[in-house]
Amino acid sequence: MSKDSYKDKYDVDDTFPPDHAESLREAAINPGHYKDIVPGFEYFDIMDHLLEGWNGSQAAALANAYKYLFRLGKKDDTLQDLGKSLWYLERLKKDLEEGGKR
Repeated sequence: MSKDSYKDKYDVDDTFPPDHAESLREAAINPGHYKDIVPGFEYFDIMDHLLEGWNGSQAAALANAYKYLFRLGKKDDTLQDLGKSLWYLERLKKDLEEGGKR
């Protein structure tokens, strides 16, 4: 996983018009509450690694749970984000208990 692999893989620089302020573009692509989760790695690089092998809805549940845990205490109310993460983990648990396969 390289620091720039997501940016290299997806042409995110073309998402915003050229006259869009660089700082606003950077803030939209890399908000502060996702920075330094693991120093040197982009959020999506971490997600690619952590979600490998999970099916679509299971990967979505895990990704959302991770998202709220990674930003815990950095963006919204800590208990609110913890509750959201737990909701997604319960959703994944129910899927696995009902015969969902990893």
